[in-house]
Amino acid sequence: MSSPVNLRILFGGDDDSRKRTLKSGIPTSVDELLLEIKTVFGLKEQFRLQYKDVDFGNEYMNLMSTSEIQDRGTLKPDILTM
Repeated sequence: MSSPVNLRILFGGDDDSRKRTLKSGIPTSVDELLLEIKTVFGLKEQFRLQYKDVDFGNEYMNLMSTSEIQDRGTLKPDILTM
């Protein structure tokens, strides 16, 4: 069993951030993580996840693999417009 991880989920700006503890650790796929966040926070819109990447000056990058996520990392749902 994996160790629990804590994530900061940022909605909009810095004034709306929420903590989410994943008791089973980081999911193996981005789709699993998307479903977790969608379910827990009641999101109805389609979105992609972005993560804060320290290699690029803490800019947000599109999450392509959960291996990019670390404990206490910051994620941001980016609502997709059609």
